[in-house]
Amino acid sequence: MKRFYILLIMLICHSLCDAQEISIKQLKGTKWETNYPEGNSIITEFSDSIITETYYCNGDVYLKTKKEYYISKSVPENFDKTKVGNHNINGRYIIINNPRIAAFSTDRIVSFTSSSMKVQSMGLNVPTIGKPGGYSVYLRKY
Repeated sequence: MKRFYILLIMLICHSLCDAQEISIKQLKGTKWETNYPEGNSIITEFSDSIITETYYCNGDVYLKTKKEYYISKSVPENFDKTKVGNHNINGRYIIINNPRIAAFSTDRIVSFTSSSMKVQSMGLNVPTIGKPGGYSVYLRKY
């Protein structure tokens, strides 16, 4: 029975610690690259309030987007514009506004170092569009 409780405690600790908290200060001014098959990639740049994503296909730019974002400790029900650019919040989630489709997406930060960041897409807040589960690895561009 003692082993059962130890195992239970270990599982609870693991589930609580499986994501890493970061702040806007850690993201501001950074540039990251995600590579996909067939020469496609995305360069993601963070300011204190805007994520700029530049999509490349075979080395050519084919789309550039700018979206507001903020860091959160939990998955929100609505995009909270008052938190955009707030440097005093640490959290495990990057909340990204997508006004073109009247939705926002949530990425859970799985790991973060000075050279890489792994996130899990939690999907969009529109159930018919977003599905959670996909992982992306970003490599720091200097």
